[in-house]
Amino acid sequence: MATIRGSSLPFSFRRVTKTAVNIAAHRAIEVAETATQKFRDKVTHTSNHFRNLTEPNFGPRHARHVANNIAKKTGVPQHAIAVELGSGFQEYIMSLEGAKVMTFEEVGLPSPSVTGHSANLYSVVVEGVNVLIFGGRRHLYETKFPPNVDEFVFPMRVAVLAGAQRLLMTHATGSVNEKFEVGDIIIIKDHLNNTGVPIVTGKHIPEFGKDYFVDQSTVWDSRLRELLHQAVTESGKADLAEGVVAIELGRVYETPAQIRALRAQGADQVGMSVVHSAVSAHRMGAQVLGLSLITNKGAGIDANSISHDDVVAAAVQYKEHLISIINLAIRMLVQDYNQQQMTP
Repeated sequence: MATIRGSSLPFSFRRVTKTAVNIAAHRAIEVAETATQKFRDKVTHTSNHFRNLTEPNFGPRHARHVANNIAKKTGVPQHAIAVELGSGFQEYIMSLEGAKVMTFEEVGLPSPSVTGHSANLYSVVVEGVNVLIFGGRRHLYETKFPPNVDEFVFPMRVAVLAGAQRLLMTHATGSVNEKFEVGDIIIIKDHLNNTGVPIVTGKHIPEFGKDYFVDQSTVWDSRLRELLHQAVTESGKADLAEGVVAIELGRVYETPAQIRALRAQGADQVGMSVVHSAVSAHRMGAQVLGLSLITNKGAGIDANSISHDDVVAAAVQYKEHLISIINLAIRMLVQDYNQQQMTP
């Protein structure tokens, strides 16, 4: 035992040495752990970065980002009404005047790959109201099964976040109801989801709908349907029929047996889109109006074969009627919006 000079306290050099070694060892461990964690964070960040490049996140943050991009590129803070054009409705785009145009890619939207669908967005002003028009859409069949539903409903979620309180959704369908003829425009009153792809699954995201369980009984807004009937008849045109649309996954058309089965289910027409997006927008509080263009008779109703070329050709053949009805629908939505703004 030794003593420190000038003091009577005992002092163990062995104990001091041991303590110093322990302190140094603990410090070395802390430094190593900190360095390891920093390395892990960097690897995770890099991994997430590349994952985001190849697998976009279609969640609320991404949706708000795209909505903000639209506002910046158009110079319009909010679009009160949105329109999504489906197969065969591209003729309507040709009639647009004074539209601000941007690509889906520019703002961060997934682009469609099917002929007859434009990958452009159009911002127009109708009677003082900003309207956002989506030139096309992606379909569930454009990817491997099972598809990521969030990707396909994403544009309409963005539309709502961009300010749209009213949505007009359009698509091409084949007739199931034998009274429907090619060229007829049908107002959607209800739907059947026969795709095998659930509309809502997974984690509940409140930004995309406050209710965990989803009520589909009022997806296709009855008030807007009635207003469109009124607008059409007041214009002097023949009123539009209403129908139940069945949605199949595609990309194959139905067999005659399937058409008979769909008729037994209560369907009037069959298509490959709109339902998932319509329900998703409705969940977020939007009022949805849907229009189906009958572009072909369902398999077995007549002897004709069915092709996508026929779908596009039918739209061209009936483009004047198509453009007229879409304009009526948009003006009706605009007037309804303006009326709401004036109501205390």
